Amino acid sequence: MAKIMTEKNEAIYSGSIVKRLLTYVQPYIKQMILSVVLVLLITVFELVKPILIGDAIDIYIEGYNTPYSVVEESDLYFEGQYLSKETENATSFSQLVLYNEDYYYFKNLSKEESNTLYEMTQDTFEATVTSTTLVIDEFIGTKVNSEQLEVLRKDDINGMIKTGIIYIVVLILNLICSFSQTWVLQLTGQNIIYKIRNELFHHIHSLPLRYFDINPVGKIVTRVTNDVEGLHEMYANIIVRLFQSTVKIIGLAIVMLSINLQLALYSFILLPVIGGLTYINNKLSRKLHREIRNKVSSLNTFLSENISGMKIIQIFANENLKYKEFTNRTHELYKANFKQISLFSFFRP
Repeated sequence: MAKIMTEKNEAIYSGSIVKRLLTYVQPYIKQMILSVVLVLLITVFELVKPILIGDAIDIYIEGYNTPYSVVEESDLYFEGQYLSKETENATSFSQLVLYNEDYYYFKNLSKEESNTLYEMTQDTFEATVTSTTLVIDEFIGTKVNSEQLEVLRKDDINGMIKTGIIYIVVLILNLICSFSQTWVLQLTGQNIIYKIRNELFHHIHSLPLRYFDINPVGKIVTRVTNDVEGLHEMYANIIVRLFQSTVKIIGLAIVMLSINLQLALYSFILLPVIGGLTYINNKLSRKLHREIRNKVSSLNTFLSENISGMKIIQIFANENLKYKEFTNRTHELYKANFKQISLFSFFRP
């Protein structure tokens, strides 16, 4: 009999109850659509931020040794030459090299020489240093001072400033969208919970007297307060957060594939393992959550019955006995919560 009831409860949980709860969202469909749009914007901002940081590091900070091409005219003029980072169709090149915290300038390089020097200086390399020059094989570079370096890296400095401004704008927009999304969801969730709680209280009024004889008051109070408040989390956070996480995962996967296909595919090998662990976690956490709700209901029932009958308890001097019973019920709830926390601490990392 118990097994049949469990299977029935599982079927109700996985189907009809979820559908019935989602019907409460229909009057607030505009707010939910607005929230979804804000979630998409937040996800885009979350994806843009690491891209901006990566560009700032790769292009403007670590990209100092990207070859310059000698052009007829540009904003960068150094040692009698106009320089540009656009190297297409160029025949003469220059390059900065960092060695022992000093910068050296190599100029009048052919395309082949520039490529060779660039490859040689990507990793640790051997060189001969004098007070003013750096010799790498047949390449000779001259040391540049801080004023010359500021001229050569003017575009990098401007690029860093521009990227920093864009990053700050993205942070501000992300803050505005996050605040708006949270406000809309919380307001919608509270309105839905307000409606559910009123309907539930009205339904309690329509129940026969026998129902109140069979079910303790504490259990009913738990249903109207704690359990209904638990639904707020679903309406205000879980539904939209699930959508946000899905979009974010897809977006991150696309970014990873676009950067390095092979490395991204290696990373995706772990997806079946993560999927399996998620399935196991969901099964265990659902069981533990039900256990916690039952323990809370039992504790509230005990409190309701004993506080309302406190005079009788004191008349018969049963305070110590009831205190022990309360301690046992509280400890049972503590153990159930501890098991749930232990599961989270294992799965979340």
